[in-house]
Amino acid sequence: RRLFQTISKADGLADAVVSSVCEDGEGTVWIGTVGGTLGRWRDGQCTNFSLPKRGPLCQNLLVCPDAKGRLWIGTEGNGVFVYEQGVFTRTKLELGTVTVRMVLADHTGRIWVGASDKLYCYDGREWMLMHQRAPETADDLAAIAETEDGTIWLGTDTGRLLRCRGDRFE
Repeated sequence: RRLFQTISKADGLADAVVSSVCEDGEGTVWIGTVGGTLGRWRDGQCTNFSLPKRGPLCQNLLVCPDAKGRLWIGTEGNGVFVYEQGVFTRTKLELGTVTVRMVLADHTGRIWVGASDKLYCYDGREWMLMHQRAPETADDLAAIAETEDGTIWLGTDTGRLLRCRGDRFE
């Protein structure tokens, strides 16, 4: 019995190097690539999308579905997009050419987006800065997760774990 299916350029994927993958609530597999192409694997077929560019870079896509059927896409150099009903919309979160390193949709519907030094949260109305690395440290944000009890955790590249308590991480 086969546990994994390989999807490659031979199957229509535009880029052989994948930076993230997820499955949405309808069973569609979304593939973010290092080259900046978004792949959608549905019903045995691969469709590739290019995001609207604001600058010279749009690469290392991170993909994350939410409970409302939207797909959130973080990029290196081109901000954060949401894909809904066939349309890509750039969010109002201004990151410049910063690399998005993490995207999470939590159980309450909030969207968490992090770069190496800052973490933002979107509550459906506005983006809020939730955590900022102290300037004197090299403690870059590296991972985000939500536990079963709803606690949001951040991991850093120096091995620290930070837990969200209310509106701050400790």
